[in-house]
Amino acid sequence: MQVLRDTAVSAQPPGAIGYSLGATDAVAALHLRAAFLEQPVDPADLAKAKGGAGQTFPIRAADFMPAYQGAALGERLRKLENAWIASAFTLTKSKLMRL
Repeated sequence: MQVLRDTAVSAQPPGAIGYSLGATDAVAALHLRAAFLEQPVDPADLAKAKGGAGQTFPIRAADFMPAYQGAALGERLRKLENAWIASAFTLTKSKLMRL
């Protein structure tokens, strides 16, 4: 429940919420956010959350091995995943690999 509350009060966009929590919990977090703000839930936000929940990050650790390993590999993957999420899941694998 703490995760839903923290997410509801965050500035995360709906698609990112869906990606990180899955569709069911993302919808619950968006309903909670709307309740906190005393506003109706935006159906477009629900659709974005559900769309985000269906996304699969196109990069794998093996794509950067052996050039990156250990903590450096993890940091590289986190950076690219954050860029991909910020692009609303539009950056392709080839574009991500060039970042």
